[in-house]
Amino acid sequence: MTFTRFALFVLAFALSPKWSLAHPGHGTPESDSSVIHYVSSPMHLLPILLVALIVGAMSLYAYRLRVRVATAATRTSR
Repeated sequence: MTFTRFALFVLAFALSPKWSLAHPGHGTPESDSSVIHYVSSPMHLLPILLVALIVGAMSLYAYRLRVRVATAATRTSR
């Protein structure tokens, strides 16, 4: 399985409806728009971190591929 397929699989799993179920902390006036709730709750924080990790890994992969292609192009032009 290629990295891109794996990343898409993990992203689809992270965004599945199972993870969007309500949990304690919603519907109370003090936590309705509190950023602390979204940062301190694993139900919100883990998908955010997972998406950030995937985006970071894909960006690093794209950067390394671009450098590899540029290096190969300069070697063949000599």
